[in-house]
Amino acid sequence: MASKKSNGRGVFFGLALIGILLVAIGLQALVQKFIVRPEFLVREIEIHWVGEQDPGPARFRLSPPTSIFLLDLNALQKAFQQRYPISEVRKVERQFPDKIVATMRKRRVVAQVYCGGLYYPVSDDALIVARGSRAPYDRLTILSSDGFNASSFQPGDPLGMDDFWKASELLVTLRRGEGLANHAVTRIRLTGTDIFVSLDTGVEVRFSKDHLKDGWHRLAGVLSQRRNVLTEAKYLDLRFEDPVIGENPETLKQKKKAIAQKKAA
Repeated sequence: MASKKSNGRGVFFGLALIGILLVAIGLQALVQKFIVRPEFLVREIEIHWVGEQDPGPARFRLSPPTSIFLLDLNALQKAFQQRYPISEVRKVERQFPDKIVATMRKRRVVAQVYCGGLYYPVSDDALIVARGSRAPYDRLTILSSDGFNASSFQPGDPLGMDDFWKASELLVTLRRGEGLANHAVTRIRLTGTDIFVSLDTGVEVRFSKDHLKDGWHRLAGVLSQRRNVLTEAKYLDLRFEDPVIGENPETLKQKKKAIAQKKAA
């Protein structure tokens, strides 16, 4: 009797399991039909550019059209980053029922590095944004560092320069600073604990890496007392509490000559 009850329960559970599987297969078929309906097929991906250099929206055709539910957003983000190595892919998102939008930003070029006989433009987040050029790029500050050992770059490669952020911070500050608006920064050289900044006037301004703010305040103080120092001096050393001004011999000659002519008159 007990054996008959056990066999009956086994048959019942077996039939229940088969029923559950059939229901699951049926639901799966319904879901599959639902997600591939024409209204959910994505035929193109929109690219929205943001930032100062906004070229406007663009579209990337998707072939064959694919259900919005089946697209892997992480894979799409990686694919767009590979396709646009000099741009930043901020996010890729679904917009139902049939749209995928990639939000991107063109990186801002702030300087160039010299490496292996070539000049490479670098972005504000320390990525190489173009192939190397044998001639330096116009109006782009040249960065160099003792700790910089790379041999070559490809667009999209990270710069790998530990001191880049200090140089970038200083460059932005110098460009915004009062009294420097008319002077281009031609080169920033980082060596040891020091930063040497060359201006288009030929003067070299020297900072300490560990005391950039102090150096900036000292520069402001010097400019308030001698506004032409950046065109007259040979160098300006701001690493010490009392700034040191290295006079340009040619400027001194011109001043002496002007004084002599004034006395003669």
